[in-house]
Amino acid sequence: MTSLGAIANGLYWWRRANHADQGARGEEDVALALAGLIASGWQVEYNVRLGKGLGDADVVCLSPRQNAYAIDVKSHRGRVLADGQQLYRMIGQQKYSFEKDFLKQVKRQALVLKQQRNWRFVTPIVAFSQAHVAASISQVQRVYVVEKARLPALLKQLG
Repeated sequence: MTSLGAIANGLYWWRRANHADQGARGEEDVALALAGLIASGWQVEYNVRLGKGLGDADVVCLSPRQNAYAIDVKSHRGRVLADGQQLYRMIGQQKYSFEKDFLKQVKRQALVLKQQRNWRFVTPIVAFSQAHVAASISQVQRVYVVEKARLPALLKQLG
């Protein structure tokens, strides 16, 4: 029984390491996608510590017009859909809820950044580095939801 427990524990930590690695790759992919913004006057910070049990904001952007954005990068696969209140993903023909409420999480991050930096407003964005986001989704609960390829254009549009 102890060896089964050790195997289960090892599998748990192996999966956690794989998730962390996948997340880091997703953040690197988003960083590459945003590189062009820096040349046009945007300020971009990565892994900004927030405290208050929120960990960090994956990406924080400040536009040349001084508009601020908190971007939570997700490396899930599949197709992202929304019902107006919640995000889901389709894998094949199956619809799944995400393990966390990404919308609530990034809204909290945006609020903390607003308070910490004394900014007028911080726009929350969830960016998927690997999933395809349904074209019908632009905002859910006042959070922009976008796939990596469309993130730079969204930020330029919002300015």
